Amino acid sequence: MILLLVWLAKERSPSIAFWVLAGLGIGVLGYWRMSLAFPQNRPAHFLHHGDPEQVNFQIRILEELRHNSFSRKYMAEVIGINSQPAEGKLLLELEHGETEGFLPGQELLTPLVPARVKPPSNPGQFNYRAYLHNQGVYGRLKIGPGEFLRVAQKKAGLLGLLRELRSYLLNSLEKTGLPEPKLGIAKALLLGDRTEVDPAVYGNYRKAGALHLLAVSGLHVGILATLVLTLLAPLKKLPYGKEIHLILGILLLWGYAFLAGFSPSVVRAVILFTAVAYALLRQRPGQTIHFLALAWIFMLVLINPGWLLQVGFQLSFAAVTGIVVFFPVLYRKWPWKSKPWSYPGKLLAVSLSAQAGTLPLVLYYFHQFPGLFLLSNLLLLPGIGLVLALGLLCLLLQVLSLLPPFLILVYENVLSLMNRTVDWIARQEAFHMEYISWDFGQTAATAIAILLLAGFLKSGRKSMLGGAALSLIGAHVFGLVLWMNAGTARNWLVPHKVGHSIVWVRQGRELNVFAADSLSSRHLLRDARVLWRLETVTFNPLENQYDLGGQTLRILDSTGLYSPCEPSPDVLLLSGSPKVHLDRLLEELQPGQVIADGSNYHSLLSRWEKSCSASGIRFHATSLQGAFLKEIPRR
Repeated sequence: MILLLVWLAKERSPSIAFWVLAGLGIGVLGYWRMSLAFPQNRPAHFLHHGDPEQVNFQIRILEELRHNSFSRKYMAEVIGINSQPAEGKLLLELEHGETEGFLPGQELLTPLVPARVKPPSNPGQFNYRAYLHNQGVYGRLKIGPGEFLRVAQKKAGLLGLLRELRSYLLNSLEKTGLPEPKLGIAKALLLGDRTEVDPAVYGNYRKAGALHLLAVSGLHVGILATLVLTLLAPLKKLPYGKEIHLILGILLLWGYAFLAGFSPSVVRAVILFTAVAYALLRQRPGQTIHFLALAWIFMLVLINPGWLLQVGFQLSFAAVTGIVVFFPVLYRKWPWKSKPWSYPGKLLAVSLSAQAGTLPLVLYYFHQFPGLFLLSNLLLLPGIGLVLALGLLCLLLQVLSLLPPFLILVYENVLSLMNRTVDWIARQEAFHMEYISWDFGQTAATAIAILLLAGFLKSGRKSMLGGAALSLIGAHVFGLVLWMNAGTARNWLVPHKVGHSIVWVRQGRELNVFAADSLSSRHLLRDARVLWRLETVTFNPLENQYDLGGQTLRILDSTGLYSPCEPSPDVLLLSGSPKVHLDRLLEELQPGQVIADGSNYHSLLSRWEKSCSASGIRFHATSLQGAFLKEIPRR
């Protein structure tokens, strides 16, 4: 019905009605497609399995993720439960041990039941559960040696063959002899695999504003398309050569998209290339923004509607939209268009345009801004084509067992030069802005301002320029209100930190941290600093008792020493797994609330909870319920 109305509006109504109805139709269709992906609307999803006592999960490995010091991580999918078909993606964590890892396509059986992903434990902490849900992952399964059985490999389909080919190419890169951290960078640049990028190197690329180089995107696809179409150019001389040349080039690029992990950025780039190339072949060129909208609709409606909620998808389209809208205007006003300044001018204009499109999202999601992003792009982008071409050549020769040692040495030096350049830029700390508090309201207002500014540049209407200015003022006012509200907050908190006891006392935009080790909570403070708009953080040693606005907090440490005659505390914090008879302690001290933080053994929590329940005392375990937060009464 909506599509019929869209057609009628296009034929008989003003263009505004057509676009409104077209947008409504696409929105309804997209929402319908997204709702079909929710577990509650899929009866075969593993979350609906109701008998966890007698279960046998059959799981297939999809891809390998970045590992940590505790386990190897994989994206997997459930394909059967008790020999019955099932579905649903999950995060699989294999504990480190003697067991070898998994390859994509590997299947296994396990009696363990996937658990729900827990919400963040501390204020402002990265919401890993929401991140996984946006990727369609609603379960997390931790397994160790002896808790699963490998299933004999079946004949792989097309996707399975592509996964095996991707694994083979990654292994071939390892056999080239590239040392770390160059090997991790090469895997990211060539095949989109960032699982082995050294965290310190990854952080340098982030600070330098060059992280987009490690994500296979339009830049990589454009370079590869140029190489592929150049190599296939002789096909144009054949009958129907142009069509063959185009179709074969598109097929090779789609194959590369699968090999590179089928990320939203590479899919968007390949779809854009496909649409533009076909339009030029048919001599029907159109505006790039229309092709971009076509790619957006195709990806969300036909491939994966859940991509809309993923940060990578949003940043990819925001960057390209910024380039399409702002680059022509910026470059037209570039003062030095003659050589040798023309090429640097294009690079700067493209970088500024992409940054304008992604700025609201970068501030909202990452709360930081790389001040030297222009310098990074000016130094690195001119040579990235050489880096990619040389890397692909080394990979091809390695697959053919023809790679000469001198060539891999040259490639190693090129990667080393790129890493040193990024490291030097990242060390200019004065230009890297962090801890930027940026709320959703500020993000929306800034995005509207950028859209209105784009409209002004296109149409020249001063009303749009005035609207952009008002939106920016609104973003500033909204941020000012949030800053003033942060100055009136007063509370104290016991965050969750494994192996440590910490108490935070917040007085407006000031935070006092009480801990035996001041370094133990620094990474937690980064998140809280942004959320609470903190200005000063003071570290203090941890004491046994605090008076917090008339509320008493008593900390019972690992010694378990206390006096039956001491006053009853409002809150009792158990720290370091104290060796104490909790039932007797509760009877003698009669606290109003008991907290067990992350410094206690997990095996004690259920016993302590039963003791508190029997005494009618509230119990809070930070490892299960997250941080404990309580307001400080005003006197």
